[in-house]
Amino acid sequence: MFLASTLMQMNVERVIGLGLAHGWTVVQKNNKTRVLGFRRSTGKDRINVFYTTRTVAVCKDGQQHFRRHQTMDDLRAIFESCESRGG
Repeated sequence: MFLASTLMQMNVERVIGLGLAHGWTVVQKNNKTRVLGFRRSTGKDRINVFYTTRTVAVCKDGQQHFRRHQTMDDLRAIFESCESRGG
């Protein structure tokens, strides 16, 4: 069981690299809650990646929109869509 759940989680370094490649800055890395927080220097949007559960929260306009069971391709699309609208 542990092995299966470990294999299903996102690789932290890959998540960070993907965010940085799309112009996002890491503003939170919490090993206890297993979340990475990203923000762009322009805009108020934030993306939180819960890498062990593969859940991504897009925070915009004071609301959080959660997406569960995301892949690295899904995460790339989220970074790109927020990037293209100035998030």
